[in-house]
Amino acid sequence: MLRSARDLLKRSGEANLSLRSVARDAGVSSAAPYRHFADKDELLAALAALGYRELTDRFASIPATDGALTELIESFLTFAESEPHLFRLMFSHPSTREDAEPARAGRAALEAVVRQLPDFSEEALIAAWAFAHGLAALIVHNQISPGEDRRKYVAAIIKAAAKASS
Repeated sequence: MLRSARDLLKRSGEANLSLRSVARDAGVSSAAPYRHFADKDELLAALAALGYRELTDRFASIPATDGALTELIESFLTFAESEPHLFRLMFSHPSTREDAEPARAGRAALEAVVRQLPDFSEEALIAAWAFAHGLAALIVHNQISPGEDRRKYVAAIIKAAAKASS
């Protein structure tokens, strides 16, 4: 179901995603999705959680080195560019319950960042997350382009932000 939902999200966007369309795409009865999801919101929550888990896996594969911040931001950007619909969904449907699956998965992604940047204060971690998210959103919405050398672009922006904050 989630694979079909993700494919439909990518092909036609969230507005055209329904439990009925997922069932049709998956080749199952129209009642089948209701065995897994109470409604479209639960399906979207499961998709958002899936995206956060993928982001967590990407973050966890980055070694905790001096260049980890740049690598984490690049990984975030790569994810957002390769999965723009999923990225938008993850951050446009905030969880209303602390124990909801997307909230838990989102915290796990942030915890992966904490492990990769052990010397960062809580404030610095939130700033890094906000920085990466904001940059990714600008790129996904075609407001800016990192150009050919994304690593160099990200490093230059980090350097400029550090200089501006001092």
